[in-house]
Amino acid sequence: MIRHFIALVALVALGDFWGDVRAHAADPVRVGLLGIDNFGSVAYTEFLNRPHAEGVFEGVRVVAAYPIGSDDYPDSDKLVEQWKKQLLEMYQKPKDPKDAVPPIEMVNSVDELLKKCDAVMIFSMDGRLHLKQATAVLKAGKRLFISRPLASSPEDAIAILKLSAETKTPCWSSSQHRYSTGFSGMKNHPEVGRVIGCDVYGGWTVNAPEADKFTRPLHSIETLYTIM
Repeated sequence: MIRHFIALVALVALGDFWGDVRAHAADPVRVGLLGIDNFGSVAYTEFLNRPHAEGVFEGVRVVAAYPIGSDDYPDSDKLVEQWKKQLLEMYQKPKDPKDAVPPIEMVNSVDELLKKCDAVMIFSMDGRLHLKQATAVLKAGKRLFISRPLASSPEDAIAILKLSAETKTPCWSSSQHRYSTGFSGMKNHPEVGRVIGCDVYGGWTVNAPEADKFTRPLHSIETLYTIM
């Protein structure tokens, strides 16, 4: 239930992004997943591949995934196998052929993924991988969403956005907490009053590996910015 809520909030925020993709691609719009050790790869796919998706999400389908993880990220290999299994099990033959959603194909390279999709969503947990991954996607002219973090350094983040501008290929990234009405609604709420301070905590430990330092805390940071 929580997973579906998170996906819904994030995908509502992605509405304009998908509408733009639809204007430049065939129907259905084919989406590829690059990296799947972030559980968002499953949550977003569950939402997009619903038989009766409506509005800007109608006809948007995750069709392929390159199931890689993050080499030195804790539990990455285990998570890749867990989410890969769930992605493969999502396809069930419907009673009504009109409700058919194609099974998700697992591919063996970025190049193979790019040949099968109109847009890409990067879900590698390790932000240090994102510049290289995004470069391949943007140079191929595929519209791109990068799940948090955008990158693990300001230099990489700037390089990604600069390449997006140079290739005239839309690229977007955000934590879904920025668009959660539960947080944004705290501003000047009649039952709360004017918010003058906020304490936020989230899932991160002092001993977290380098790859984790720019990943989990982002939700807390986005929450702080949204409320304040």
